[in-house]
This record gives sequence, C-alpha cells and structure tokens, in this order.
Amino acid sequence: LCISVVDSGPGIPAEIEERLFEPYFSTKTNGTGLGLAISQSLAREMDGEIMIRNRGGASGVEATLRLPLSAEEGSEE
Repeated sequence: LCISVVDSGPGIPAEIEERLFEPYFSTKTNGTGLGLAISQSLAREMDGEIMIRNRGGASGVEATLRLPLSAEEGSEE
C-alpha cells in the first residue's frame, strides 16, 4: 500500500530535512517533536516506511507512507 500526500507550500529547508524524524525535533515553539518519530517507528514495526521529500521541479513537499499489504508466506503472524 502506498499513500502519498502532496502540498504546494515552500518546501522543507535543507538544514532541517535530515532531522525530520528525530525525536524531540520541532520547528514549532509549542510542539513536542514526537509526531514524525512515532509515525516512522510505527511504520517500521509494520515493515513499512515514511518518506518526506521536497518535490523536484515544483514547490511543496510529498509525504509517502508505504506498508506491505500482507505478511510474507511462511510468517506466523
């Protein structure tokens, strides 16, 4: 399963792009900085991933969640 969300905002500044998933990192004065870290952890627990990137050649950001549709054959889960 692949779900992507695209916006047309200014994008992510290069100096914070690599820190997006760090726990307690936030650009907001009242944010905890845990939202993306927890989301990435949950996605990985389900053998998935979250990717956030600036859109090449266009303004904005694309956020993508990828999750497997089913467990691999032979899995006991």
